[in-house]
Amino acid sequence: MHIVEPIIVTPESEFERVVVNAAESILHTNNFMFITIRKFGLDVAFFIGSKLGTKMKSLEFKCYVGQRPGGIGFGTQNGLGPQVDLLRNSTLELELVEPFVRWALVDALQPAGNKRYALLDSIVARAGAMGDIKAGKQNNFRVSAFQPYLTDWNEFLVSLEQYLNA
Repeated sequence: MHIVEPIIVTPESEFERVVVNAAESILHTNNFMFITIRKFGLDVAFFIGSKLGTKMKSLEFKCYVGQRPGGIGFGTQNGLGPQVDLLRNSTLELELVEPFVRWALVDALQPAGNKRYALLDSIVARAGAMGDIKAGKQNNFRVSAFQPYLTDWNEFLVSLEQYLNA
């Protein structure tokens, strides 16, 4: 399967659109029956039918455009929302959602063809937060914390397919 890398990945809604289209293409290619529901707690949820029953896979999208130098905000400015609620949990608790939740990140300051994508679990995402994650303040990720996880588009698609198929 060949899905062409997008040149434009901003705003975040555009990144979400292209990755959801890629995920749906992967699911179609693998002959899964599925339903896509946007804003199902996180940005998108896929309910995927398999021989073992139905599984759910969620994605939360983050797009770094340099608006906050070195940071990507998550949750509301008041530190509320499902992203904050999720990442305030302990590592042990986050292991419960590991099979079901991924954070899709793009460094939109990097041009197409470069390592600018990451698919992260919630434990890695939480470790990349600036300071404590709490209500009452804008919470941010440190972009530098995700540099070791950045891949090119093709590697990102392989990770996405592995996640959806698991």
